[in-house]
Amino acid sequence: MRSEKAIKNSLYAVLTQLITSVLAFVGRTIFIKTLGYDYLGISGLFSNILTILSFAELGIGVAISYTLYKPLEEKNENKVNIIMTLYAKVYLYIGFIILSVGLSLIPFLNKLINGNPNIPHLKLYYIIMLLSTVSSYFFAYRRTLLTADQKSYVCEKNNMVFDIFAKILEILVLVILKNYIIYLLVSFIKTVASNISISIIAGKRYPYIKKKATEKLDIEEQKSIKKNVIGLICQKLGAIVLNGTDNLVISKFVNIATVGVYSNYYLLTGMVTTLLNNAFYGITASVGSIKASGNKEHLYKTFKRMYFTAFFIFGFIAICLKTMFKDFIVLWIGNEGTLPQTTVFIIIINFYIAGVRLVVTIFKNASGLYWNDRYRPLIECLINLTTSIILVKIIGITGVFVGTLFAGICTTIWMEPYILYKHAFEKSVLPFLKSFILLITYLIGLSFITSYVNSLLFISNLNIFTFIVKCIICSAITISIMFLSFYKTDEFNYTFNILRVQIRKIISKIKVKKNEFN
Repeated sequence: MRSEKAIKNSLYAVLTQLITSVLAFVGRTIFIKTLGYDYLGISGLFSNILTILSFAELGIGVAISYTLYKPLEEKNENKVNIIMTLYAKVYLYIGFIILSVGLSLIPFLNKLINGNPNIPHLKLYYIIMLLSTVSSYFFAYRRTLLTADQKSYVCEKNNMVFDIFAKILEILVLVILKNYIIYLLVSFIKTVASNISISIIAGKRYPYIKKKATEKLDIEEQKSIKKNVIGLICQKLGAIVLNGTDNLVISKFVNIATVGVYSNYYLLTGMVTTLLNNAFYGITASVGSIKASGNKEHLYKTFKRMYFTAFFIFGFIAICLKTMFKDFIVLWIGNEGTLPQTTVFIIIINFYIAGVRLVVTIFKNASGLYWNDRYRPLIECLINLTTSIILVKIIGITGVFVGTLFAGICTTIWMEPYILYKHAFEKSVLPFLKSFILLITYLIGLSFITSYVNSLLFISNLNIFTFIVKCIICSAITISIMFLSFYKTDEFNYTFNILRVQIRKIISKIKVKKNEFN
């Protein structure tokens, strides 16, 4: 049952992200052509500011979500209602805090931009984006209940409908009106409508949460949540510095147009990352359920299999990006939209590390190890921000991403697995770390092989046909070598057996539906 729910959650998440990614890609292309890189840079800069403001959430949602696993497993409706009442109250306060702090930053917006781009109504753009962010805290808390109950596919179906409609409207606004204010308003209305919709759906599925609980959690449970929140505050801060300050540093020390250029790379890697994150996060509630059962060996075996899946998928994509990224950008928007190859290589390494780290994070969070991991993110964000600011002044934009990589090497790459292995699996982390080093070395070597083969085969001018052929060759070489290297391992066979079984189930269901229709 857990596997079926996890697969269903992941499939819906992947389908939603695939559709919205295609529309987002089309929308970005039109955005660049109609509004230009300065507006694109402003969009990225304000998104980073709002990411930093979301620190006010403090990880409370994750901590409360963790407390829902057990009462949902036991079908304890009263306990679930008590937790959700607390959740709603806390998120209402958080929403007003973010709104207040966000509004107080308005006088300082111009100081974050190097140069003077000719963009009117900056403050209005920021306010619309701020309101869109804040609205989620007032309506979306019920999403957590569906996710914790292994029904995130309900949220994904809801997201898909609203996202598709909104993306199409945004594209029409850009083509017909070329108006950034209306473009932002479409996104704002979509966010509010989607959150209200999912709130209504959750209320129908769990009618008992409509009634405000009068009881409170006992002292021990309150202490547990507070302890987890403290650990998550540190994690939240680390995540914000890693993911939410790159555009701020580039805007301040390079220029706003470069933020726009980088945002194209971030869009593409972000699409892939979000797509795969949604697929992997679909298993979080199932992992929490396994942890609640107390079977540590099952938990460890599941981790090893999922980690291999992440290595195989993110490794394959990273190699393809290393070989094809520049060609794709040139074909898409021209040479003016490219970054130096060294910069792109570091971006891809960070992409891979973040990808495989995802599985470690999922199992760590599902095991409730927030308190144990409280110091690591603080050390990481301090190293990252300091190194990025120093290096961006010396080597330019590349220094921003070298700072991120250096911080990861010093902390997360080994600390997070150490905490997971020690407290969740009760095993030594050394075999994992040896495996990590060998696998990333293996992938770097394989990436240079594929790049070299393609450079020998293609010396003519770049066009759509040669790009497609290069993609096919790169994919064929990478998959073939990875298959020959790992096909005998348990993790490889488990991963592909699961995929085969699920594909057969999907095909069978399609046939049944077709017969019913006929």
